[in-house]
Amino acid sequence: MLQTAPDTDSRPEGFAIDTMLAAMSGVMRSILEARPSPAMARKIREQLVLMCQSYIGAATGRLD
Repeated sequence: MLQTAPDTDSRPEGFAIDTMLAAMSGVMRSILEARPSPAMARKIREQLVLMCQSYIGAATGRLD
């Protein structure tokens, strides 16, 4: 999805995408094991979005 996005000038390398997905997998596993409250799940979602945006921004040289 990120490699074919039409609105990005600089697409991340496959390695960067794989690294981000691995990080997300670790977080998701922790969430499933912890059984968070709805409020905590919302906060975790916010943090995951921030993590992914920041990492891909750094990996592509586009920190907003």
